[in-house]
Amino acid sequence: MFARWLGIPPTDGPSFWYWNTRVADLVLGTAQEESEYRASLQALVSLDDYLGALVARRRAEPGDDLISQVLREGRVGDSVTEEEFTGMLTQMAFAGGETTSNLIANTVLALHTRPDQLAAVRAEPELAQGAVEETLRLDGPSKMSIRTAARDLDLDGRTLRAGDRIFLVTAAANRDPARFPDPGRFDVRRSGATHLGFGFGAHFCIGAALARLVAVAAVRTLVCDHPGLTLTDPGRPAWQPSLLNRGLTALPVRY
Repeated sequence: MFARWLGIPPTDGPSFWYWNTRVADLVLGTAQEESEYRASLQALVSLDDYLGALVARRRAEPGDDLISQVLREGRVGDSVTEEEFTGMLTQMAFAGGETTSNLIANTVLALHTRPDQLAAVRAEPELAQGAVEETLRLDGPSKMSIRTAARDLDLDGRTLRAGDRIFLVTAAANRDPARFPDPGRFDVRRSGATHLGFGFGAHFCIGAALARLVAVAAVRTLVCDHPGLTLTDPGRPAWQPSLLNRGLTALPVRY
């Protein structure tokens, strides 16, 4: 979806997807071996080079896509440089693809390991939205954010010094029993308190609306249009080794 929004030609789709996946491995810490790290660095260079060339092409030949629209508004070269714009596109590309893919897979896993919740969504397809929101709360693709204290401050009785690293574990906040009744229960009909699956305030995810749109549509289609869809090995999911990311290495299914 994001590739189409940017105006990536379909023939370039496989390369674009590969680069995004490898860059996400680098950013999220799942590139563990030296060979994986080098492959991710090369993918970052390739993705940035490709998007830079695409920006130049759209400046010469505008189309009906996000890049062309931004260029038409005249801000690139004024409030931001072309290099900065390319960097923004690179960040948005891997951030939106990896996290949304993980959100879809995590939701499918959550439903297929809870037969009552799966049956509820199949009986009422509009509950696919509730399933996605509950996954964002209970098992979303982002587990924490890391910040650095800009100055000394007191936080809940503890003193933090300028330069201290702060691990903001939103995955824990989303299971706060003072905020969510029975927080460990996955409930597609849950309502009330909002979760922090997309962050908060100035750092709220810029792609939240698109991620919700894509994930709900995908989950509804997979669950409701394919009633024979089942997990091939529901008891042993394998997760990526990452402090920041909550994503499966694979989710084998049959249908």
